[in-house]
Amino acid sequence: MGQDGAHNLGETRAESSTKRHLARLRTVGLLLIVVVLGSVACEDGEVIDPEYGPIQARIHASDGLAYTTSVLYGGVNVHHPEGDPPTSYAWSWTVDGVDAGVQTQTVPPALTTKYEVWEVTVTAHFESTNVGPSRATITLINKPPEVLGFADLIDNPDCPDDPLVILALSTDADGDPITQRYAWIVNNVEVQEGTSNRLDCQLFDEGDRVFVNITPDDGEDVGATVKSNIVTIKPAPSAPLALSGPAPSASSSTVSDANPDSNASLSSTHRDGSVEASSTGVVPLSITESNVCHINRDGSIECTGIDDFGVTDAPDGSFYQLAVEFDYACAIRTQDSKIVCWGEPLADLGQLSPPEGPFTQIDLGSSSGCGLRTEGDIGCWGDDSLGQASPPDGQFIHLEMTDSYGCAMDAGGSVDCWGLAD
Repeated sequence: MGQDGAHNLGETRAESSTKRHLARLRTVGLLLIVVVLGSVACEDGEVIDPEYGPIQARIHASDGLAYTTSVLYGGVNVHHPEGDPPTSYAWSWTVDGVDAGVQTQTVPPALTTKYEVWEVTVTAHFESTNVGPSRATITLINKPPEVLGFADLIDNPDCPDDPLVILALSTDADGDPITQRYAWIVNNVEVQEGTSNRLDCQLFDEGDRVFVNITPDDGEDVGATVKSNIVTIKPAPSAPLALSGPAPSASSSTVSDANPDSNASLSSTHRDGSVEASSTGVVPLSITESNVCHINRDGSIECTGIDDFGVTDAPDGSFYQLAVEFDYACAIRTQDSKIVCWGEPLADLGQLSPPEGPFTQIDLGSSSGCGLRTEGDIGCWGDDSLGQASPPDGQFIHLEMTDSYGCAMDAGGSVDCWGLAD
């Protein structure tokens, strides 16, 4: 071998020696770091232990996405060179940076609120050491509302007075207010879209096929659209004037007492007497033994009859639901869906103080009333001596009241009653 070859070989050996020394220094440095820190944190919450390998915290939501209906599960990936699993784990959770008081692997939905940031901290316990802690975070997001159910469309609406009406019930897991939108389809053509659950008779004819698409909206997200049943419009049933219930007294008002020039509907059912007849309007008429009240096309209320208790002194404004007793009455105001009551009850038991809404339907007993809120729950007011103002929890699509009890039907057709039945 020449001098040049020997020289090159010497350089190669020197370089090799230098690399070995550098490798030793790196190892010593790593060991020093390990001695000082115990383990090395990496990105995304991963922690590297020199002997037991990486540990990575995870959070999984039972719904896939993190909603307030989700169970939050803490998880962890641990790799050990010899395959020995940890003997146990230590869990702790914070919410928005504050200790949540949860020391288990899971967080139940009852503890969570939309937009909170939850963080889990986990440490893996081995027989001879602890590895970690590692952390992971998750942010709860808005859950879109959903339609729970609806009452089937009827195929023989009483036109021209009564439109097609769909009663639907939606829910929002976050408690957000819901707006239900309705797209009415006639013969596969959309004829009306908006927030009205009514389709006027001039928009369909006998023999038309009609259905409605119901879409809930909570202001942030739109829920899944649900399609109603399809009906083929049939002729309306004949409906002569028929009163049922207690006969009016000699001094009570009758249908003829109403303003003949008004455009009120004579299509309604009430505990004291029901009226099923055709007229020129589209909204209810309510009859008691002493009074007749109806809603005109413009939403205004007209009442006639005996005014001993102020029932005929109806409030100004536009209304779309009406219920009347002999000494007080209530209606739902169009602009805000709040219940407005008036009159002078013989015994003041809170009949004029309805709860907050918004409401879609009301009915009255002699001393108490109940209303169906837009989200399907029931709010009652007035006399509760028989439990008639203590409705059950749940979501319903229709209710009826008597003097001593009430009943409501849910979207599945089940009926639940409260109070004291006769």
